[in-house]
Amino acid sequence: MCDAMGWYPLDDLPSPMLAYCRASLDAYQTDRQLAVHFQHPGDPIGHTPASTGSA
Repeated sequence: MCDAMGWYPLDDLPSPMLAYCRASLDAYQTDRQLAVHFQHPGDPIGHTPASTGSA
């Protein structure tokens, strides 16, 4: 899943992207001071917009 690193604008992030990385960037964009991403057994590693893994 992680085969490269790069700099991207926050409004044009690459896909696929690791779910926990995307959760942290989403939190940053909404000025949240803390974000926790829950990875449950069977959850995809890649970010899926419909996922509820962030709190």
